[in-house]
Amino acid sequence: MTRLTNRVISIYDRKTSMRLALEEWMAFDDICKRERLKRKKLLELIEDHKAPNLGLTCFVRLFTVAYMHKLAKMAGLSRCANNDNKDVYQTFHEIS
Repeated sequence: MTRLTNRVISIYDRKTSMRLALEEWMAFDDICKRERLKRKKLLELIEDHKAPNLGLTCFVRLFTVAYMHKLAKMAGLSRCANNDNKDVYQTFHEIS
């Protein structure tokens, strides 16, 4: 079962709490490693570029999904034409 985890994060000179699933934190940290950015710096970049009508946590989730999707497409791992839904059901099983 997926667990939500609160973490206190620092953006510029303020601290706030962000609640993400463990898998979301791991994916976000993987992006930081790949881009050679500290979590604080990437969060500040996201804060600077997020849509004003979206909250930070929501935008972090969207950014993470979009980034990982782009990586999968670039690596040829996206199988959009495939009608086999096994991966979808496996993903649901893993996160629930």
